[in-house]
Amino acid sequence: MTIRLSDGREFVERVAHPRGSPHRVMNWDELSALSRDTVADALPADRLAKVLARVANLDRGTRAREITDAFVAAPGWLDRDG
Repeated sequence: MTIRLSDGREFVERVAHPRGSPHRVMNWDELSALSRDTVADALPADRLAKVLARVANLDRGTRAREITDAFVAAPGWLDRDG
């Protein structure tokens, strides 16, 4: 990442293994927070909770269809400005 200040100075930092890479795996709390932030405007809270619950239980018999069925956006979310 490079940050260039208005006075012309630059600060450069390279992260060899960013969060979420195989070397710095995200835990469930981080993954679910990222999911909430990413789809909060499009997916109603109850639907998002359902998706996260099903994803959390993938190794306990959840089927992919149950997850995709829960992805129903809030009505009119594409029409919103922002």
